[in-house]
Amino acid sequence: MTPSPQPSTGMKDLLQAAVLLCVVPLLFYGGYSLLTRTAETVPEPLPPIFEGTKEKLTPLIEVLIPPPGPPPGDAWVAEIDRIKAKLTAIAPRLSADQFQELNLRLDRLRKHCVERRTQVPKQIGTESLLGQSLLRTAETIDRLGQKSEESALPWDWEAEFAVAEETRLDQRKASIEKQFDDQSRPLMAEHQNTLVRITRDNRQIEDDVQRKQDAIATIRRNNSERVDQQKRRTAFEKDKKEIERLLSPFITPAYWQLSTSARDWKKTAEAKPVSYRDLERLEALLPTIEGLREFATIGGFPQHVNPTTARPLGAFPAFYDTTLSDPAQLETIKRAQRLLKEHAPYLIESGLLLP
Repeated sequence: MTPSPQPSTGMKDLLQAAVLLCVVPLLFYGGYSLLTRTAETVPEPLPPIFEGTKEKLTPLIEVLIPPPGPPPGDAWVAEIDRIKAKLTAIAPRLSADQFQELNLRLDRLRKHCVERRTQVPKQIGTESLLGQSLLRTAETIDRLGQKSEESALPWDWEAEFAVAEETRLDQRKASIEKQFDDQSRPLMAEHQNTLVRITRDNRQIEDDVQRKQDAIATIRRNNSERVDQQKRRTAFEKDKKEIERLLSPFITPAYWQLSTSARDWKKTAEAKPVSYRDLERLEALLPTIEGLREFATIGGFPQHVNPTTARPLGAFPAFYDTTLSDPAQLETIKRAQRLLKEHAPYLIESGLLLP
């Protein structure tokens, strides 16, 4: 900070003359008033020309005639000396240029305060340019002193390098992960959408394939059934005349159905052929003598019980106790039983037998 200029000796003389010119008329007027007026007389107020003269002259009087006590410059000098002591304490850790610059700055401030002990501000603060300059100098010394203390500590460069390298690697890793996430997120989303679309398409294809397989299976089954039915029909047509002759008591509709035995029949409301399930239930389809006996009884017995309502015998032998003793009739009954069992599916399909 550049010190404010000090008034010269000539300037002091001018100031003193100005004060005397103002004070002498006051003294003269006061003495004149005391001589011309009694003690009881109330003093007249000063003429208007002298109003405010004291307030105007007070700064000049304080400059020319300092108040009692130490001048304010002493406090500034003490503060500067304290700061210089701090600078001296950290001088070994400063460069020569730093120390010389700060020391010269403090010397100039101190010289200014010494030469103007009564003119400097009464309070040490930052309200004046002098205080601001001193504060900046003190802050610079404190900052350099703190740095020098830190630099005086031993430098563990390996640990510092390890920490810095670890920090750098962590930052690099985080950057790479962020870049990977930023770049892969759209790809992953697109991949996921593609998988969902492919899965949906595959499911639709699987459903279509399953429907087609079911349709093919149905076609094959229907074809197989038609083929089997055609085979059964062909076989039936081959044996049709013999079936009509030998199985007439079974395939001819009538109002009688088997009940609990071969000799027990029940009346029905509609004329229908014999039931294949009833023949099996009564064991009339077994290739044994007992089965042949039941089969012969069912086919040949009703004709003799009630010829008017029974089914016609056709070429099937009428049943007597001696029927199975006749080899020719036995063979006829066996042939009829085989024909009924062999052609039972087609006979049921075509309605010539009840299920």
